[in-house]
Amino acid sequence: MERNPRGRLAALFSAFFLAATLAGCGGGSVDGASTTSPITEIPGVTAPDDASFVDSTSPIGFYTDGSIEEPTRLPDESAGLLKIFRLRNRNYASASMVRTLVLAAAAWRAEFPTGDRLQVGDITDSNGGYLSGHASHQNGLDADVAYLKSNHVERDPNTNGPNGFAESFVVNGKLTANFDLPRNWAILRDIVGRGNVGRIFVDPAIKAAFCRNAASLDPDLSLAARTEVLRRLRPYDGHDDHFHLRIKCPNGHPKCVAQTEPPTGNGCADVTSSLAGAADLRTPEQISDDDLGLDEG
Repeated sequence: MERNPRGRLAALFSAFFLAATLAGCGGGSVDGASTTSPITEIPGVTAPDDASFVDSTSPIGFYTDGSIEEPTRLPDESAGLLKIFRLRNRNYASASMVRTLVLAAAAWRAEFPTGDRLQVGDITDSNGGYLSGHASHQNGLDADVAYLKSNHVERDPNTNGPNGFAESFVVNGKLTANFDLPRNWAILRDIVGRGNVGRIFVDPAIKAAFCRNAASLDPDLSLAARTEVLRRLRPYDGHDDHFHLRIKCPNGHPKCVAQTEPPTGNGCADVTSSLAGAADLRTPEQISDDDLGLDEG
């Protein structure tokens, strides 16, 4: 793993941070999204172009019961990003989702210039609505993304298999050696840093590993920022080979139905307790809300 200190510094100051109270999307035009926006680390403060960005697509309804009008195509490749499963033709999304992925991947690539890229699987098809293999992915606000590997191997983007993302990174409740902890943390941090993430579903063991190691992985990151990243990581079985990114409804789209915000705090006590065999510390309402719209594949 080659880390670029100058790129890391640039990423921290130009790609961050965290609009904890913002319900809208990352800013600017998708076509011009070759560089990151100067988002500060102050929760609730967004980049200047974020405030003026208007999503030209129309996400409609809820993640599990919706559609999309005039979707945007995620590019097959951009800085640090690779679209996989291309034969499925499921690279349609809201403009907000495309911008989030493209800008986060570019900021992350400046920090880690070598190795496998961010490999994006299913988003939705050209019309939205029901997508086979998924309960959600209906309105362009959900995307499945492969975890980054220590061996840096990328899959052939022009195949659909075998076996989906193919590699589990959790065995007997432990991370495998091929799970690249620093680079996975960095991309999740940069995605949440766009300010419009609702939830990112990850395996409980993966969230627990980030809870234990986030401070040492990112010593320059403030406690408030680190807490916000961990807060958005929702532990859920079935996400040991990929994470499920869900962004919020864009501003100015009243037909889009929002999901409630996750609980405050980093949620680490919940996942630690769960892995230890104790009862889930989330309330039944919180568990039910996490269940809403969860993808099946």
